[in-house]
Amino acid sequence: MRCRGRGLHRRPWPSFELLAALARTRRCAAAGRAKSRGFLRPDSGYTSGCSPHRSRLATTGVYVMEVAMSRRMGVVTFVLAVLVVGCGSSSKSSTSSATTVKQAHTSTTVKGKGGTSARPVVLKVGTNPKLKKKIILNAAGKTVYVYVPDGEGKTSKVPRPLQSVWPAVTTGAKIPTVAAGLSPGKLRVETQPGGKRQISYNGHLLYLFSGDRSRGVANGQGLGKVWFVLSPSGAIVK
Repeated sequence: MRCRGRGLHRRPWPSFELLAALARTRRCAAAGRAKSRGFLRPDSGYTSGCSPHRSRLATTGVYVMEVAMSRRMGVVTFVLAVLVVGCGSSSKSSTSSATTVKQAHTSTTVKGKGGTSARPVVLKVGTNPKLKKKIILNAAGKTVYVYVPDGEGKTSKVPRPLQSVWPAVTTGAKIPTVAAGLSPGKLRVETQPGGKRQISYNGHLLYLFSGDRSRGVANGQGLGKVWFVLSPSGAIVK
């Protein structure tokens, strides 16, 4: 590793001679302590090669190299720590992005006048086997009907006793939409006197029939000659 820049100089790693000097200095220091305490004989060969002058030189050189090595190892440790933190942050960002991309594909949103919001489908097209025609169904697959006396008015005229038999098709969505095969421009939501938000299509308020126990059937077709299903174009089917 090279350090470039003003005031930075490359320090060599310790040589074999300096490492040997470090070992000799430590041996002489240990021998000196043992000799001063009377644990080592003066004529022992263990103190050979030890002199005050040489010990000071070796100790000074070893100290300088130890400081240089500790500084260099500190720089290496700091660089490794920065790399580890950087890699961790990059991995976390990638996971969040992946996470952010996955959540976007699982929701359907469109941009309306009030900004971006979800638009649930409230009407779709289905084929009635008895009528052998395509008719309009609600989101759950139940047949929807029109009440002829309503005309193209915005307020329901269904008598109160019949409202439980012919409940209105309502929605809580602010901006509902329709499935393929229907025209979004013909969809409206009309607020009734009781506060219900009733769906209309092509100017006709829509209702369900309590006698339709399964999806796609049209048991209420033609009852009283006032209840009829709608075609995908919004025309009354009689």
